[in-house]
Amino acid sequence: MRVATDIGGTFTDVVTLDRGGIRGRKVLSTPASPDRAVTETISSLSEISTFSHGTTVATNALLERKGAKVAFITTRGFRDLLYIARQQRPRLYDFNCERPTPVTQRDLCFEAPERLAPDGTVLLALSQSDAATLADHVMESGAEAAAVCLLFSYKNPSHEMIIEKALRKRGLPVSRSSKIIPEFREFERASTTAINAFVQPIVHTYVENIRAAIQETGGPPDYYIMKSGGGVAASREVKPVEMLLSGPAGGVSGALLL
Repeated sequence: MRVATDIGGTFTDVVTLDRGGIRGRKVLSTPASPDRAVTETISSLSEISTFSHGTTVATNALLERKGAKVAFITTRGFRDLLYIARQQRPRLYDFNCERPTPVTQRDLCFEAPERLAPDGTVLLALSQSDAATLADHVMESGAEAAAVCLLFSYKNPSHEMIIEKALRKRGLPVSRSSKIIPEFREFERASTTAINAFVQPIVHTYVENIRAAIQETGGPPDYYIMKSGGGVAASREVKPVEMLLSGPAGGVSGALLL
């Protein structure tokens, strides 16, 4: 049996396809624990061969600002990267316009004593002891997740990996820009990585609960999640930030197909 689900604010839609044809049903969504409507539905099904899922859990966490307390770590001298952003303003000549507030507070922005050249050459090496000290400061801040975005790390991720290792040793979820979005332009890379860290804890719990429910019914070891671009990927491979438009993308993809 092939199963597809999508969570909405009021209803969770379920479609099954087997030898008996296509069947659809609706169950009430469970906002307090979004995955419960899905897992309870899964438990009522049998012989699941493939499972596909679209969700707004990451979307809602970002819009409602109900994500994790994020520590942002960048190269020394660039602590305000997320706040300065780009020079573009919503209204070009309005000096009083307001930009969207970053997902982390300024007192949770940290600087790493390191520097890379644009080609990835190390200009100032990051020592293990400096990384450990930095990680201790991050933990003392009470952060629940960390976003690491160093200058030119898309050319050389070694310093980001040192910081990531130090933070993971302390049990903190880490989003590393050279893994999330290894592309040039600091602000775009930093903001994307910070959002990934912001929604990561809630998305991780949600995704794992659904995977466990599928396996309890004897279903496949992994399942598919709709990505913002309209395609799907295995749940173990999807980055949380790639799920921000998961639900809406499913509607657009379906409409195009029809």
